[in-house]
Amino acid sequence: FYSSESTTNTAFYLAAGLGNTDFAGDERFTYNYGFGYRVLFWDALSITADMRDHIFDINIFGEDKQTHNLEYSRALSWYF
Repeated sequence: FYSSESTTNTAFYLAAGLGNTDFAGDERFTYNYGFGYRVLFWDALSITADMRDHIFDINIFGEDKQTHNLEYSRALSWYF
């Protein structure tokens, strides 16, 4: 709600997933989690912003290390 006379449909969401990442010639088991927010201005126009963290283990110079790869995205969508 922007004011008592103006409203929009909005959605806050959580996301999670599992998969593989191909890095330096090796496939690594990867999991990710994140969140996002969507605002639907009209029936045909929305703006979305989200963030995810992709996490996998990597071995650099003989030492195991967990790496975090952050992904930010924004989208403008027109539905027809």
